[in-house]
Amino acid sequence: MSKKMFPAALILEGRKCLLVGGGRVAVRKAAKLAEAGAALTVVAPEIKPPIKALSGINLVERCFVPEDLDGAFLVFALTDNPVLNRRIVELCREKKILCSAADGNWPDGDLILPASFSEDGLTVSVSTSGRSCRRSRLLRESLSRHVRFLRDIDLIVIGADHSTGGFQSVEKLKAARTELEELLPCVWGVHEFMILDTCNRFEIVALISSGSCAAVETVLRKTSDVFVSRGMDAFCRLAETAAGLRSQAFGESRIVAQIKQSLADAQEKGFAGSFLQNWTDTALHISKEIRQVTGSLLPALETEDLVSQTLKRNLPAVGKVLIIGRGEIGQGLARRFPDAVQISGRSDDELRQQLPRADVIICATGSAGFLIDESHRPLLRAGAVLIDLSLPRNINPELPGVIGLSALRAAVPPGNADELFAKAREIINAHRDEYDRLVKFQ
Repeated sequence: MSKKMFPAALILEGRKCLLVGGGRVAVRKAAKLAEAGAALTVVAPEIKPPIKALSGINLVERCFVPEDLDGAFLVFALTDNPVLNRRIVELCREKKILCSAADGNWPDGDLILPASFSEDGLTVSVSTSGRSCRRSRLLRESLSRHVRFLRDIDLIVIGADHSTGGFQSVEKLKAARTELEELLPCVWGVHEFMILDTCNRFEIVALISSGSCAAVETVLRKTSDVFVSRGMDAFCRLAETAAGLRSQAFGESRIVAQIKQSLADAQEKGFAGSFLQNWTDTALHISKEIRQVTGSLLPALETEDLVSQTLKRNLPAVGKVLIIGRGEIGQGLARRFPDAVQISGRSDDELRQQLPRADVIICATGSAGFLIDESHRPLLRAGAVLIDLSLPRNINPELPGVIGLSALRAAVPPGNADELFAKAREIINAHRDEYDRLVKFQ
């Protein structure tokens, strides 16, 4: 049986509460009432020693009489006599006193006590509205273990990018994304997370209890080599990433929108909430300051700029360009090469029609496999250049003339990188109080 209920927390300090019964159930209730500061009276012919050991309790070792209810704010009928318990419930209703019964009379009372626990000033209660006390206790024990993981929460960034782990590691992690999204919410101590998945990185940005970091690292290392940044180092990395300092196209601005979209996707899926939102907003705010201060040193390039520079270095004339992909990078490429033909890549017939006409083929889609493979080799022009900006890769690297993301990495070597990172760290460290506030008040 269940009842519709309204959850509430009672303020009992100094208020008269009566507990009728002195057995095992009464022991648990008496301890909680005493802890709440209630002016507690226990009435029973026999009262167990743990109740007698409580300080400040009025003990009346005799049978219940109706006059015991006088002046009571809250009454518990906890005897082993169902008839007496019902009589107490009825008397309380007549006197407009809140009453709770622990046996089959509970539906006629005014309240039940949910399974609850307290940890570090936090109280958590679980109720099944009377359906199953056993299930409530099970949930309480499970939640109590989880709440203990709320201590020492900090930020971590774990994953791989073009400079740490390399593109092979990034590609492996991307292939495991669905599995990771199913697994991470089940890991104790992983409270909120988002996945930053771009053409040159796969990073998990998470709020996690310190004791759970090793478990997440172990899971990811089964898939690929990964880096792990914790605490202030992770916060610095997130701000530097947002400033474009950790992008393959050094100083790119697109990463800001990608971080915001990654967070929005995580919130929509229930992986992230207001806490990770605060961390991300703070990192984005600091990254804006980094860009302002380092503007004269930051190249502010995008991936399509690297493509353009690579082609200029390798080809005397670019010729006819085919762009495969209509996403953000595809649109950027179309602006760099206004005479190019652009297709989505969803139709193999259309692709086969366009390949023989192209001197340069640039692929930037989100497809999970090869769009151009050995079967397309006869269609390629002699000397055609193929640039694959996709991860997972969309062009079979065994084909002639393929340039992958790793080859673009050196297109613009940032000679002033050390100075940029030094200035960025100086700015981030100036905001150390914001990091400390996030750690303390989440």
